[in-house]
Amino acid sequence: MRTPAIAARMSRRAACRSRLLLASSSLAALVIGGGAPQAFAAPCAIDVTSGTVASVGTSGNTNCIAVQNATVTGNVTNASPFIVAPTSASGSNGIIVDGASVGGAVVNTGTINAPGNGVLFTNKANASGGISNSGTISAGQGIFLVSTVTSFSGGITNSGTISGNGTGININAVSTFAGGINNSGTIAANGSGIFANDSSTFSGGITNSGTISAGSSGIDVYRVITFAGGITNSGTVTAHNSGILFAGSVFSGGLTNSGMISAGSSGITIKNVNAFAGGIINSGTISAGRAGINIIGVSSFAGGISNGGMISSQHSGIFIVSNSTFSGGIANAGTIAARFTGMFVASSTFSGRHHEQRHDFRR
Repeated sequence: MRTPAIAARMSRRAACRSRLLLASSSLAALVIGGGAPQAFAAPCAIDVTSGTVASVGTSGNTNCIAVQNATVTGNVTNASPFIVAPTSASGSNGIIVDGASVGGAVVNTGTINAPGNGVLFTNKANASGGISNSGTISAGQGIFLVSTVTSFSGGITNSGTISGNGTGININAVSTFAGGINNSGTIAANGSGIFANDSSTFSGGITNSGTISAGSSGIDVYRVITFAGGITNSGTVTAHNSGILFAGSVFSGGLTNSGMISAGSSGITIKNVNAFAGGIINSGTISAGRAGINIIGVSSFAGGISNGGMISSQHSGIFIVSNSTFSGGIANAGTIAARFTGMFVASSTFSGRHHEQRHDFRR
């Protein structure tokens, strides 16, 4: 028979056990149900952190590929049906090359679905053979090279599909970028389709023979000191802002459109440039909410402008203002349909012929 004192002691012990059990159960619920904290997130299933390996690749579906502070003499390849990066794994990226050297290329022929970046290069990482996508990338940003990548060679090629909530391809403050960007596939982005900014040297140019659809500008080159290789579009560029925008320091190689540009702002914009060489040639179609071709604030523009295609504008077809020197003239053998002026020129020094064949002024 239990005395009142014994019963009280047993009651206190039971209560203690209950509190311990509750605490243990709560901890289990935090770990199992709530997921691990970001700092303790599960690593990539394919994770190379040191040493030298011949190649890195997927053999099936996985969460992500990480190559960190290592050397890969060959390719880093995703050929699996799916890389699905969870929000808690490796910064939500599909393929991460961090402080590593890749002798071959980073190649995606499968599918990458990532809330962060589809392919991310950071911390002086490089791939001598560049980046190639012939599969599908759906991500916050499709391909992203960040400012800690000081030099990148091999360029970027897309013949597949890149879908980005931000930018399709982003070259952000990479000091030296070589090999250019070539798109023959599809890029759809809420930001810019292709964005290169704050680089000292960008060589190899930008070529689009595919489709770019952008919520900002289709091709946007901003604050690049030296840009070589020109910009060529033979595909389709649809953009809310400018179709093609260059606002760097020195540009060489010219700009050519034989495809279709549809822009909410100007079709082609060259703005605040010290020296632009190679001229602009349009043999395709430009449809713009503002100027078809807009040249503003250029110290020296060489190579002239030639239109043998169709320019349709809600403002001016060709608009040239606030430029110090413009050489090479303007030749129109195509059609310019503008709401205000077909051609408007207000530059300090203009040299070359100003030839007009057909204008359609809409008022």
